[in-house]
Amino acid sequence: MKEVLFVILLIGLESEYASIIKNADDVFFSYHEDLPKLEKSIELYKKALEKNPSDPYPMIMISRALLTYGDLVPKNEKEREKVYEEGMKWAEKAINVDEKYAMGHFWYFANLARLQQLKGTLFSLKTLSDLKRHIKRANELKPDDAMILDGLGAFYCELPSFLGGDLKRSEEILRKAIEVDPNYTLSYYDLALNLYKQKRFEEALKTAEMVLSITNPTYYADWFTWDRIKALELIEKIKKHIKK
Repeated sequence: MKEVLFVILLIGLESEYASIIKNADDVFFSYHEDLPKLEKSIELYKKALEKNPSDPYPMIMISRALLTYGDLVPKNEKEREKVYEEGMKWAEKAINVDEKYAMGHFWYFANLARLQQLKGTLFSLKTLSDLKRHIKRANELKPDDAMILDGLGAFYCELPSFLGGDLKRSEEILRKAIEVDPNYTLSYYDLALNLYKQKRFEEALKTAEMVLSITNPTYYADWFTWDRIKALELIEKIKKHIKK
């Protein structure tokens, strides 16, 4: 009888946990409707962790929400830095729970990359080593994940050639990301930026315009608040070069 009651209790706890996660996901993936939803989703993911502190998923979603918050909300660089650093801490927690959890490595990389972008193009050896280690580990664990492929491709695109940057390798990886998920719109933007750096302006323009033509983005909120905005900015820049 005690065993039956324990099973019933366990099922109930799992059901409650799943409900909190679903609610948190619903709130996060609709943040474009109201930016305070980002903070609300973080609260919900933390609530989920109170029920199940060993699940890395809420940890990486907090890291993801913090990165998104840092991109869109703070008005000064110092505040953004603090948010990205907090995002790294949550991703690190996920890695500590499960080193083989690919998205822990990815979101650590993503938050650290944002920090690096704030500080400019001068990479410290430690930062460069950490970026490489985490994005390559994420790719090793999930080689066919569009988000991870995009991160890896964008990394090789942004990295100076004397530090290992490679536009051709970046292009190959970004095209693979698009093959894996044709609706992951950030990959089109990053590929367009790559082609722009290669001075292939007509191709870059068509690729950037693809960001605007995708009718069913994998992550609509990201597309609405970031990808399409960045694509529009890049399109204007490319058109100026074409007119010259």
